[in-house]
Amino acid sequence: MAPPGPVGAIPNWTDLEAEVERVEPADVAGFVAVRLAIRAVREVPGFRNLFADAAGTSETVLVPAELAAPLRPGVGVELRARRHAPARSYVHRDHLRVVGRP
Repeated sequence: MAPPGPVGAIPNWTDLEAEVERVEPADVAGFVAVRLAIRAVREVPGFRNLFADAAGTSETVLVPAELAAPLRPGVGVELRARRHAPARSYVHRDHLRVVGRP
């Protein structure tokens, strides 16, 4: 019997309300790393919530670079994110909204 193949990422999406703490270059082409102070977490029906305990913590997510222009420290955002690996999370390009400016 052959050993099992690599396991892919668990299908997961979570809606987050957060405030931008910092924006930095990412190690993934076409993305920027955005550190967020997570205020609230909401489940997305039909998907696992891998951010269930993230409210009140800070997380770094990767945002497509073309969407990052309005993101700077103090800006409030609502977004949908998924965990790809324990230390790597991505924002859905169609679910990022600025909701408050400093």
